[in-house]
Order: sequence, then C-alpha cells, then structure tokens
Amino acid sequence: MIGYWVPDCPVKTDNPAVICTVYKKDKSALISIASWAKEKTDVKLSINWTALGISPEKAVLTAVEAKDFQPAATFTPDQKIPVDPAKGWLLILKEK
Repeated sequence: MIGYWVPDCPVKTDNPAVICTVYKKDKSALISIASWAKEKTDVKLSINWTALGISPEKAVLTAVEAKDFQPAATFTPDQKIPVDPAKGWLLILKEK
C-alpha cells in the first residue's frame, strides 16, 4: 500500500481535494480514489508508469460494480474521471 500522504505515491489527481491510495502488485494496481471536494468534479490521474511497472500504451482502468458504491466502468488512463463529493472509486489498473 502506498498512501496518498506519501510524497512519491505513484498516482495522484489534478485536484488536491481528491486523493489516491495505491495498492501495487506486479503489473497491476488497485487505485482507491476519495473526494473531499464540495462539488462534483472530473479529475485526471497523473501516473508514474515506471514506478508501477505498467506500460501506458497497454493500460486500462476498470471499476467493478459494487452495489451502493460504484457502477461498472472502464476508463482510459488519460480520461477525466467523474467523482461525486464524499464519494470515490476503486479502480484496477493493468495491462490489456
């Protein structure tokens, strides 16, 4: 686990009110996104690909449906991700 408070956390967002904690595995990572923003926002992830050992050209972000938490979704690594206030995402980042 690499917490959002760690200066070199390999995944960050472009909004300081929306944070990420990373659970790193070989060639994959679970990214936990949490929002303290007061309004709905769209965030872009800044990913240190080398630190994660994942090729950006082959990467895909997926969210598995979790009842009362998040719908199933797929994002590209450069896509803006919508985040509601006081909500978040659990995203799996891995190579296709």
